[in-house]
Amino acid sequence: MSRTRWISAAAAALLLISASPAQAAPDRSKLRPAGIDLTVAGAAASAKSRQAAPAADSPVKLSQTCDPATVTLKQTTTCTITAENTGAASTTVDLGTATTLNLPITAATGATATTPFTAKAPRATLAGVRAAGPVAVAADPGNIFGYIPLTAFGGNTVIPLGDEEISNLDVPGFVFDDTTYNRLGITSNGYLVAGGGEQADVSPNGTLPDPARPNNVIAPFWSDFDGTGTTGVLANVLTDGVASWIVVEWQVNVRGTADQRVFQVWLGINGAQDIQYAYKFDTMRDPGQPFTVGAENAAGTAGARLPAGTLPTTDLRVTSVGAQPGGKVSYTVTAKGLIRGPGHVLTIARSQAASTPITVTTPVTVTR
Repeated sequence: MSRTRWISAAAAALLLISASPAQAAPDRSKLRPAGIDLTVAGAAASAKSRQAAPAADSPVKLSQTCDPATVTLKQTTTCTITAENTGAASTTVDLGTATTLNLPITAATGATATTPFTAKAPRATLAGVRAAGPVAVAADPGNIFGYIPLTAFGGNTVIPLGDEEISNLDVPGFVFDDTTYNRLGITSNGYLVAGGGEQADVSPNGTLPDPARPNNVIAPFWSDFDGTGTTGVLANVLTDGVASWIVVEWQVNVRGTADQRVFQVWLGINGAQDIQYAYKFDTMRDPGQPFTVGAENAAGTAGARLPAGTLPTTDLRVTSVGAQPGGKVSYTVTAKGLIRGPGHVLTIARSQAASTPITVTTPVTVTR
């Protein structure tokens, strides 16, 4: 069998981004409690585990099919070769295909036949897998309703949080980063943990995004706050008769002071991501310590935030993009049955992300 040879050329991978749809602002005049009970569930019983990709030498996966798998003399078979990046980082891949002497190559698409028994594809750059995650925390004029105090409504759930505390709340399903959650971890420090959390998810401040805990953060105003001696946190489900929202309102003090901050998160429960931050702006002063306004995904690998040290001056919407698969490249090789007997088609992929090449072999039999 001839030895496979390699050359390089440029190719680009395409990305498909799907933005979460936004919902219109509610009619303030029609807002009323939806009559849905919210249950305080306490801290999570065990630590959340982050799913890691299994260890592997190469994130590039190689597949090959030949149709038909049995040919008569002078009949052809077409083999389709596909390489896909399943890792988070982009990578290049060089691909080459070789056939046995009884299966000479007669044509190639997306590759070049370099000898009667070998073909090579141009070097391709394959984009990495991108997880769903926030891409913007920004104003959305005309579609955000602004701060409406929960004390104007009945049926509030009161969550008396002190210093560095978290409480979990069971809620109707809401969408964040293409995932539906039915639990919120509510911290005294001005942020939520989608899906619930525990004490290890409580931090006085942090960077977004960051793989370190906490993750899955929805942070209208994350800083070192204390609910001791204040209302703490209120929660309710409000409806305008068409759409409904979980509303969480913090009434907390900057730690070690009586300097209060009041702000809210509104989470639509209408089947699409609708996350809004609303502020009582006469309380929104620099707390004199680090603070963060933003959101991040469950792995802490994607997120968006206001620039460090920037106070919100308008109500905000969190916008996310859906997950994107890694880049993929395909080509075909056509071979003709020349000599009766078993044969095979071998493809080799070399990637900068792997120390050893990846191979796939497909048997093709030539009959009379």
